[in-house]
Amino acid sequence: MNEHKLVEFINYYNEQNEKLSYNMYIESKHKELPSEKLLIEMFNEKNELLLSLIKQPCDHKKLISLLKRYLEESEESDIRKRCKELGISITTPPITEPLAEWIFNYNYMLAYPMLGRFEKDDTLLREDPEMILSYVYLYLRLHFNENNSGYSFQQPNIDSMYGDFFEKPSVFKKWGLLPVDKNRILCAFDEPVRIYDKVFDKTIFIHMNRSLALVIEQLMSENYIKVLAVRGNDKRIYDGENHFSDIREAVEKGLLFSFIISDLPAVTKLYSEECFGNALWILKDSYNLTFEELCEDFHTDDDTIVTQMIHLEYNDQCVTHLDHEYIFYSIEEYANRIKDTCSKGQTKNKGKAKKRIKTFKIDKSMIPLNYKCKMYRITNNSQEEITVPFIYFVLNAFFEHKDLLAEYFSKCL
Repeated sequence: MNEHKLVEFINYYNEQNEKLSYNMYIESKHKELPSEKLLIEMFNEKNELLLSLIKQPCDHKKLISLLKRYLEESEESDIRKRCKELGISITTPPITEPLAEWIFNYNYMLAYPMLGRFEKDDTLLREDPEMILSYVYLYLRLHFNENNSGYSFQQPNIDSMYGDFFEKPSVFKKWGLLPVDKNRILCAFDEPVRIYDKVFDKTIFIHMNRSLALVIEQLMSENYIKVLAVRGNDKRIYDGENHFSDIREAVEKGLLFSFIISDLPAVTKLYSEECFGNALWILKDSYNLTFEELCEDFHTDDDTIVTQMIHLEYNDQCVTHLDHEYIFYSIEEYANRIKDTCSKGQTKNKGKAKKRIKTFKIDKSMIPLNYKCKMYRITNNSQEEITVPFIYFVLNAFFEHKDLLAEYFSKCL
């Protein structure tokens, strides 16, 4: 499947979805989310770009990786939890080739409307199984938001709104982040998470996981965090104080761990057993701890490769600074980054293809590294509430490869 055409379609899809979602929050009416039906409507209306894409074969290896993520997510759904509470066992056989048959037999709704909704139709399965796989691959790329609209550093609506409101040497002028203070209130309970600006009487959605926002809000109330700034969603700005929410109960997966930061090595690199291209880099020096995730099925933005990085500064087992950012590599830079040995806890090959983008920034904090956050661990047919240290909670909220996180922290027990 042509990646450039795929990105073009995803960008177009996201624009349409944003318009529909924006209107839904203005109307403040609970209805089916646009993302749940937009792709189906485009297929039924025979959208030319969509049809041209699904007529191209997809990479089976990448599709299997997405299917595994989807199954892991499904295990955490409300209906699965309820079934387990009632003692109802739901098992899905391992993903195997031929993939189209596996989807038809065990997850055919992924390919709706191609395979029917209430009655399975195997016509396309017999005539063109690759088209089914390409549709499912596209659906999952959209589902996991593989091409994140938060990559754009440009935010014309927010820039126009604030103009010269902030002084030049500010976190807004440097990084485009909005400070959370007495004028801009964090609405962590809302979904999506947002801030309300009392001065402008505007509500601005932000790029932050709700579970993480709730923890940060709690840390601020306990005076562990003094300064917070967040990145707004330039396309989701509403008049007045808007608390209309699409509340979805989310369950995070994780493992218990504890560690003493002084025991960590200067450089650690972990590979996924299933795919060596999936890697987690951890760099440490006397005051900094940096985590960067590299993915085999890497994310792209125009002609750059995008990774995620979480950086913290620490002192006496407390986090004094924390930020999350996207790093942009040229193809040549990324090739060098993969081979980098990161001697003495530093990398010489940090991406410079574009200015990096921060989604949030915490300063002047004293957050204990082992500050307890609630999560859920799912094993076999049981689910239990556990507590994990703050830094693991943050990493788990952003990084995709939970197995590498669990492996890294389990070695530090």
